[in-house]
Amino acid sequence: MNPKIFTVSEVNNYIATIIEEDELLNFIGVEGEVTNWSIWKGNTAFFSLRDESSLLNCVMFGVPPELARDIADGVLVLAIGKIRLYHKRGVHQLYCSEIRILSKVGRLFQLYNELKERLKREGLFDKPKKPLPPYPKRIAVVTSRNGAALQDIIKTLNRRYPLVELRLYHTQVQGDSAKYEIVRALKLADQDDVDLILLARGGGSLEDLWAFNEEMVVRTVYELKHPVVTGVGHEVDFTLVDFVADRRAPTPTGAAELVTPDVSELLKNLDILKQRSLNAMIKRFGEKARHLDSLKKVLMAHHPGRYLQSTLDRLEHQRLRMVSAIKRIVEKREWTLKSHLMTLSTLDPSIRLEDYHKRLQEALKKINDLIIKKVTDMELKLDFLKDKLELVSPEALLQRGYVMVKKGKHLVKSSSQVSVNDEITLKFWDGDVEAVVKDVSDRGTGTGV
Repeated sequence: MNPKIFTVSEVNNYIATIIEEDELLNFIGVEGEVTNWSIWKGNTAFFSLRDESSLLNCVMFGVPPELARDIADGVLVLAIGKIRLYHKRGVHQLYCSEIRILSKVGRLFQLYNELKERLKREGLFDKPKKPLPPYPKRIAVVTSRNGAALQDIIKTLNRRYPLVELRLYHTQVQGDSAKYEIVRALKLADQDDVDLILLARGGGSLEDLWAFNEEMVVRTVYELKHPVVTGVGHEVDFTLVDFVADRRAPTPTGAAELVTPDVSELLKNLDILKQRSLNAMIKRFGEKARHLDSLKKVLMAHHPGRYLQSTLDRLEHQRLRMVSAIKRIVEKREWTLKSHLMTLSTLDPSIRLEDYHKRLQEALKKINDLIIKKVTDMELKLDFLKDKLELVSPEALLQRGYVMVKKGKHLVKSSSQVSVNDEITLKFWDGDVEAVVKDVSDRGTGTGV
């Protein structure tokens, strides 16, 4: 027996006729919980009514503003209208002429609040939060491989911190079996060698996100040994796993940003550290230069010779060369570090970054040690020169028993400069003596005048 053949439109028209001729379906009231509520062009509402096991699509034209304001997902309503077939999609829906609000708290919201209060009384929401690693090497992402949330996370990590390794633990994120799969994926991720776990999915209605309100999922997140960051839904969506997680982000993208540093910011910080180190070195050189200037003035007061000025000039030249060399070393280290940072994503970036940082610190320490040694050597040399000058100074000769002779204001350097009865001054180290010449002898001839 061959079946009678219809076109799709003929079938839909036939079903529509049956529905329209059914008196019961022409004026019917349906009680249910609102979900997926949205207003189009100001006064047309599209939504669904749900109970524990089914959904019914609904539409209402000319929605009063106060009704549009009071209705949201989770509100329990009585919708009155007629069932009609939407020919284009071949689905039936309720065309509402009136909506009565029965309760602003639907059954799912009641379950949500009851479970939230019970878990809160048990202390699950009060556990100490585990700190997040500042530079994670491996992140476990628990989400669906087919969802937009995963793509958002990948894009964000590639943009901000391409050094990190992402390990995906696929799971269904909605539906009756989702809670079991989420628990399994979380436990597997917690056994892996990762730094933290990111639990995420995109936005949706309350029932779409319900798997993240299931008690078994909440308790599993609470018991994980790794830090957990949630990024479930949109900013206005709060699920129960958010209260037991170590950190909560408003979206999957926000979660990826929360758990990773920004490479561009790291490079800026390196530039700042380089400049601070260079400034500190220049300041240290400035202090030593001022000290050298002070020592120079002291030496000049003790009649230093040309060789001392030459020594100071050489020291100043060495100082300028050292400053120039240090700048070149720091700039070369900076260039090398930035060059390697650009290739870290294809090598073993985290180890290399740590190694370069360590090598930079060692180089800076060597430079600082070199500066200290050079300055110390300079100070020792200057002390030595000062001691030599003091040995030949006039004050030192007088203290060893020598006498300085003056005739008037002139220094007497030879016996030929004085005559008998001349008044002279004998200058000792601790005072002067006035004397008169009684006799003048020539050391060479032994004769007197």
